Amino acid sequence: MSDVSSEKKYRFTALPASASLYNKPDSSDIKLVINDLSFYAHTNLLCAASDVFTAMLGPHWMPSSDAASPAELVLNEDAESVRVFDRFLYFIYSGNVVITDAYVVPLFVLADKYNVKVLYDECAKIIQTGLKVFKTVSNNPKSGSVSRWPNRYMTSSDSTDSSDSSDFDDYDGRIASIVTEPVNCSASVNVNNSDAVPMTTSRIRLIPSEIFPVTLVLRLLRYGHNAEIHRAALLNLEARVGNQISLGYYPAIWNDLRVDVIVDILSDSQFCYPEMFLFDAAKVWLQARSERVSDETTVSSVLECIRFPLLTVSELYRVDSDPLIVGKTRELVAQAIRYKLFRDCAASEREKWTGIQFEKRFSQ
Repeated sequence: MSDVSSEKKYRFTALPASASLYNKPDSSDIKLVINDLSFYAHTNLLCAASDVFTAMLGPHWMPSSDAASPAELVLNEDAESVRVFDRFLYFIYSGNVVITDAYVVPLFVLADKYNVKVLYDECAKIIQTGLKVFKTVSNNPKSGSVSRWPNRYMTSSDSTDSSDSSDFDDYDGRIASIVTEPVNCSASVNVNNSDAVPMTTSRIRLIPSEIFPVTLVLRLLRYGHNAEIHRAALLNLEARVGNQISLGYYPAIWNDLRVDVIVDILSDSQFCYPEMFLFDAAKVWLQARSERVSDETTVSSVLECIRFPLLTVSELYRVDSDPLIVGKTRELVAQAIRYKLFRDCAASEREKWTGIQFEKRFSQ
């Protein structure tokens, strides 16, 4: 029934009585053993909080026959999860937990593993906040500006050799405004699209949150159970490596990335750089390890991410003569050359010129 009283109402919340049972050996009926740690628990509470525990403690589970001591359940957890398991278990008993950026990820992993959804959802929100990438708009007058990119990545405005990559100007450090909302993981910022309205006095820069170290971002990127977190981690990593490789500094992160991460980055339309620059960055990564450049499968999987139709004719000429261009990659380059030559006159072949290879990066 609805309360129609006009009197003031107060809400009071206290810890549930089950919180007093946390890790109490006298009343427990099970002991959780993790490495050299032990926690006393209650099967009914574990099963009420987690269907995973319900399955583990089901009819097939054979507890110890020694009635004088609680049955033991051995759990296998990684070192980081072991470090926060007491917090995780206390949450099951009390519904309360203090979460910080330092250990939100292992808590998230435990909540996912044991399907404790309310904790999982809360950790996921905190992680996504820690991975945000912000946009800044920087003033950059055309007069006296210095190109961030070497001349080979630039396209002259009076050249007949047209390119689908737009002009990139140097960021001079003067921030005109900061857009307070983070970059949307599903939307895009149209900064490398020749159809977009040109920005003559400002440029958008991406500033990644660095709450989490790169090693942790890579771990989240490999964590495929949550598509939103995977996407947020990818955008955060892209902003970090993009800031470095645009300055020609590859050893910090780029050269040490795994091949699947390199493929994810180069395949992403929101990784917004001139296509020739991405080709050179891919070559730098391949040539950083002899085992990479000697493996045709690795070379092919990386270079096939380059959108060759977005290169200029002169850039295609340079790429076509590169010794790394073999197999399917050579077919893609040949197709790009044919596209450049005949796209305005070969209407019958236009249906072939579709797909991600022909899509501009950051296109809406």
